[in-house]
Amino acid sequence: MTKPSPRPAPPWMRVALIASLAVNLAVAGLVAGAYFRGDGNRPPEERLARDLGGAPFIRALPKEDQRAVLRRIWRNRDTVREGRASLRKRLGTLMTVLAADTFDRARVEDLLAEQRAQMGARQSLGEAAFLDHFETLSQAERVAYVESLRKSLRRRNRRN
Repeated sequence: MTKPSPRPAPPWMRVALIASLAVNLAVAGLVAGAYFRGDGNRPPEERLARDLGGAPFIRALPKEDQRAVLRRIWRNRDTVREGRASLRKRLGTLMTVLAADTFDRARVEDLLAEQRAQMGARQSLGEAAFLDHFETLSQAERVAYVESLRKSLRRRNRRN
């Protein structure tokens, strides 16, 4: 007497398994990225500035000016954290939609557009903090900043 073959898993279970695997891989990637990037040794304000995409512009400032801009950015940390949580949730939704039985291009485009808009809003926070500080500088300080930024970007380009 032969054993009856097991029934295949329902399609929803396959989707749930793929989505779960994708989320686990994304979390592992974020943790590994943070570890290898070395942000754990940086003050939270600097990690926040990097998160907003303004690190090269801030690094070119003199140390005291860097601290002033980072303090301005730090005042918006709750908004940035909320945005980060929303991005994580949207990523989970995106992975679920991508793993669905049928590909819903319009839904994926909507999710990507939402992500792009949110990233733009986060970048605007960093830009505003930078510009608030920059408008307090004299013309000579701005010229010195531009030269410092040029040097920083040249060093960075040589490494890449």
